[in-house]
Amino acid sequence: RTQVVQQVSSAATVETDIENAKMAARAMFEAFSGPCGECLGQEYLSLGLENIEFGTLLCETMVIWGKNHVKLLEGSEHLNLYLRMVIAFMQHPNINIALITVDFWIFLVRESLVGDTSEAAAK
Repeated sequence: RTQVVQQVSSAATVETDIENAKMAARAMFEAFSGPCGECLGQEYLSLGLENIEFGTLLCETMVIWGKNHVKLLEGSEHLNLYLRMVIAFMQHPNINIALITVDFWIFLVRESLVGDTSEAAAK
C-alpha cells in the first residue's frame, strides 16, 4: 500500500509541476506579446526598427518560446497573434532579424510532417 500511495503522490506532484510549467509559459507569452502587440497595432514593419537590439532580442525570445511552447496556444486567439508576430518579424527590413524566424518555420514544418506521419500510422 505504501508504494501505491507514493506513486499516486508522485503522479500528483508531476501533474502539478506540469501545470505550473504551462502557467509560466503562458505568462512568458503575455510578457513578450504585449510589446509586439503594441507594435503590430501601429504597423508590422515597425517591430524593432527604432531599436534593432530590442527587436532582435524580442524576435529571438519569440522563436525560442514558440519552438518549446506554441502547442499551448492551439485553439486560442493567442495562436493567431503569435503567428502574426512571427510573420511580422519575418518581413522585417533588417535581414538579420528576419532570418531569426527561419528556425521557427523549420520547426513548424517538421512538426506538421511528424504529425501527418503519426496520424497515418494510427489509421
